[in-house]
Amino acid sequence: MNSKAKKVLLIDDDQTILDLVDASLDGTEFKLFTTTDPTEGIRIARDIKPDVILLDIMMPKIDGYMASKIFKRNLSTKDIPIIFLTAKKTKEDIKKAIISGGIDYIAKPFDISDLLTKLRKAVELKIVKQVRKKDKVESSDAVTEGEIINYYEETPSWFSWHKDVIVFSPSIDSIVMDNCHIYRTIFSQFISDGFFKIIYDTRKLKRIDGAALALLILVNESVTNNGGEFLITYPPKEINNHFSFIPLNYLFHAFKDVEEALESFQKLNTNKEDIPEHDKINICLSCTYVNLPEARYCSNCGANLVLGKAESVIKILKKFLSKKILSEADDINKINYKRNIKPEESELPTEFNVELLTENLTLEFKSSYKENDDFKNKQLIAFPFPTFENIYLPVKQGMHIRLNRQSFEKSTTYETHIIDVDREKKIMLVHYPEDARILHSQKHFSIAPEQPIPINMMIPTIDYSGKNFKGKILEMSRVRMVIFSEYNIPKNQCLAVNFSLPDGQEISSPLVIAQKRKEKIMYNIDIIVIDEKERTKMIQYMYKRQIELAK
Repeated sequence: MNSKAKKVLLIDDDQTILDLVDASLDGTEFKLFTTTDPTEGIRIARDIKPDVILLDIMMPKIDGYMASKIFKRNLSTKDIPIIFLTAKKTKEDIKKAIISGGIDYIAKPFDISDLLTKLRKAVELKIVKQVRKKDKVESSDAVTEGEIINYYEETPSWFSWHKDVIVFSPSIDSIVMDNCHIYRTIFSQFISDGFFKIIYDTRKLKRIDGAALALLILVNESVTNNGGEFLITYPPKEINNHFSFIPLNYLFHAFKDVEEALESFQKLNTNKEDIPEHDKINICLSCTYVNLPEARYCSNCGANLVLGKAESVIKILKKFLSKKILSEADDINKINYKRNIKPEESELPTEFNVELLTENLTLEFKSSYKENDDFKNKQLIAFPFPTFENIYLPVKQGMHIRLNRQSFEKSTTYETHIIDVDREKKIMLVHYPEDARILHSQKHFSIAPEQPIPINMMIPTIDYSGKNFKGKILEMSRVRMVIFSEYNIPKNQCLAVNFSLPDGQEISSPLVIAQKRKEKIMYNIDIIVIDEKERTKMIQYMYKRQIELAK
């Protein structure tokens, strides 16, 4: 083989294509390197610096578009021309391939002469660009146009490389909402550069909040999805115990030092503990009470158990929280008893806010209910027909109904429907199961601070731009906050929150979910996960305010 042969890296999960291209390039000026794994292809490209990359689109783990973007964002591979070799042939596919960084496109099945022609053109193009780049540098004292600032070079003491493992040891001793964008940018760059084996040295860490916890969980998920692993060193004891139910070493594989973590990458992780899934355990992520599997609302605090399932962060937290709680008792029915958590039941309110929903309008009215044997036996509750100017309004079986508890409106809303109508007695029988009774019988309390409390929110994803959402808390309880914000806060998405109480205490919640209210610029913020220390601060503050208000 000619020592000056041009190196071609082919990444395709179809072995037949690998063999066909290998046979096509045999005896030519090209030397072929192949892999069926795009993650492995990223590593090979960094090592051998090929002259051209041939890239399939439809592959597991990472598709060709994403792989191309990774190549173009990595300083060591960004100048390598990429030719897509794929069965996808539409204009949209070609456009997407070019946008993601490709210079050319070869459709399967391909012609051998066409493959060779395009490979040679790609090599020539690379040489021309290298000459122009060299001339530009020689004709100027400094390159400013299009210059890329390399953060690895700006903070060299933060990073060290050990083959395909990167060790991250930042000099900043905190990771909180205020500086989370720095960490998000760095971790995003790791993943874009194809580093999927990361060690985060946390031994000097002095402060971490909920936004940081959520971010680290997402980083771990991203590298794991790409066949890598996210390891940490054991953080200081006070940091590791900050989240009472979720120590960092529960979430990430921890080692006593970087050297021990590096050794773990050299051998198969066969003895790593498998953490079982507990998706069927209906744990409240606000108060950690274990509910019946079919319950929609927590029997202890009334929080919505259905909300907040769109974000993978919540699922991961729930998995570890479940493991922690289930380890305390063998029988699920005894868990709450052993943890001394009991539902705070009280009598049902005497009157409900009722919303009758039709195709064209929503009728709202207050009404007392009738509880009788029908309710006890058939899970029904009776309401008199609504009236307007002493005229009974028509109702019919199947109509949707919302029942709101007056004392804490939205958090105690139960959606149900009319089971039957008794026109002679002018009553409608509404489906009202035990789940609804538990929801409406909770001792919720909520207070309104004298001065609205400023609040900051952010989406703790690794690919988010870092924009914060600001608002003010008008009312709060242990499961919800009512806030006002001129920003359009994302709904049904995990948010990290921090705010300072008037007495100077700072609270940060790892996760909340925002819901739009009827009023403009008003939101219900459901607390999904909050750590034990900061939950205690919040409850103490609210009790203190209640006493002040009572006086």
